[in-house]
Amino acid sequence: TLWCFIKIIFIRELFHSFQFRQDCFLGQNKIRKSQNSGTGSGKINKNVFRVSKEIETEWSDFCKLLVCSTVKFGLPVLKMALMNSLKAMRKDVKILLKPYYWVNILLSISFICAKKLPYVCEFVFSFLESKCEIDSRESEILFFLMIVIMIRTRKAGSVNMISYLSSSFMYTKIANIILWFYVDFKMGSLYLILFTLVGLLLPEPTYSGPENIVYFRTLLALDDEVERDKRITWLVCFYTAWNPGCVNFAPVFAQISAQYDLDNLKFGKIDVGRYPEAAEKYAINDSSISKQLPTIILFQNGKPVMRRPTFDTKNTLIKFVFTEENVKAAFDLNNLYKNCKSNPLSKTKKKQEKKPTVDGRLCTYHGGNG
Repeated sequence: TLWCFIKIIFIRELFHSFQFRQDCFLGQNKIRKSQNSGTGSGKINKNVFRVSKEIETEWSDFCKLLVCSTVKFGLPVLKMALMNSLKAMRKDVKILLKPYYWVNILLSISFICAKKLPYVCEFVFSFLESKCEIDSRESEILFFLMIVIMIRTRKAGSVNMISYLSSSFMYTKIANIILWFYVDFKMGSLYLILFTLVGLLLPEPTYSGPENIVYFRTLLALDDEVERDKRITWLVCFYTAWNPGCVNFAPVFAQISAQYDLDNLKFGKIDVGRYPEAAEKYAINDSSISKQLPTIILFQNGKPVMRRPTFDTKNTLIKFVFTEENVKAAFDLNNLYKNCKSNPLSKTKKKQEKKPTVDGRLCTYHGGNG
């Protein structure tokens, strides 16, 4: 909003400046005509000075307005963005203290550290002539690794430090295996053993915080639950267990469900990898190259009314970044929460772990009061 405001002011002032420059040009033409006719020679300097003074004053006012608007509107936005960044950084640092992350970081940078740290490189690579230098082949492997990581993290929809690291660990460790084997077979074998042990003993930690999510086991269970009480608004996430974007979004959706859950505002998930009929019904591409995973659909009065990602008028998929702020803004969750809270259901539902659907199939409830 601030950037659009600044651009509008800039375009307006640029237009005014163009008008003044045009007036200056016309004034100069008049001066030339008066010079040719032999009249008005005493007014030449005054006209030029007047027009240039007006341009200078106009641009001075524009600069003052630009600075004032930036200070007035930009500082609160900058302060808010800085606070959000610090909050997210503190959260990421707490997660990085878990053994899985710092052990994998050490494995990912092991070769570069062994090559570039003084004394370490002389001890580890004592049998090489260039002990502490990276040769051309090793540089090619490292540059190729950087390109692969950038492509894969972009495709996975990584939006924070933790998701970037999780997406890159596998590629960095494979590159380190190649580099260690390239230098020495014994060192490569030792690194491969460490790589295998870490993968077996330190799996990636999953989200263990609060959540209020209904996990639907069948498409029929989802349809029955959505249509059973049309006063309840449902926000349902269609996901697969193997998609990196879905894995990265899982803790975000869990936190949102814990924050906004009400008796008439519920959150659900269904695995379209296990139940492809759900993907087929709601037109979700569940292939390995799909850009529609995850997909969130908002149900009101038993019908889908909004979804992300969505399509434009040309049936082209509009990319959507699944961050907590984007999801809240796209579905207007704050106002939706207020509306649902101001119109509660007449009967409070009892807490229960499992509830049978019409055909006897089950949908599992996790937490909350659903």
